[in-house]
Amino acid sequence: MDLRRAPIGYLDIRRDYQTMRFLASASIAVTTLVAMAFGMWWASIITFVAAVLAVDAWRRRTNGDSAEPTVYLDMTLIALGLLISGSAHEGHSHAAQAAGTAAVITAAILILPMARSAVVMVYAAFTNALVLVIGPRLDFTDPTLADELAYIEQLITVILLVTTAVILYGAA
Repeated sequence: MDLRRAPIGYLDIRRDYQTMRFLASASIAVTTLVAMAFGMWWASIITFVAAVLAVDAWRRRTNGDSAEPTVYLDMTLIALGLLISGSAHEGHSHAAQAAGTAAVITAAILILPMARSAVVMVYAAFTNALVLVIGPRLDFTDPTLADELAYIEQLITVILLVTTAVILYGAA
């Protein structure tokens, strides 16, 4: 096994991979728009972040020769979204955090060389630690909306798990 080569050539799956990123990001943007309808003002920030990811993914469908920037961008913005939504509220689970991290690490392992995917894993661990340590202190959420927030988190978790499944299916 050559550790300097990715198991799957990025250019071979670039269009499909970036389309999947686009669909996942757009789905999260729509989900957080629904959250805004429930009065979760902070969801507007996550909607913006998801829209940035969607635009980036759409542009990268035909541009770029490496997925490395995308996995760092995805992990950074997932952590940002988790920090904004907070983790101190009742009903919060770390399912969205775990699912987002799984999607990023799965992509990194499949489309980056092993050494570079290991660096992504260290970065993912670092951003997850930040969320766990700082998240409870940055809770922007309204405690009266805990049930609604739990539903939004569950929906985002499902979107991210489907994204991981699509990545693995594409690798098969």
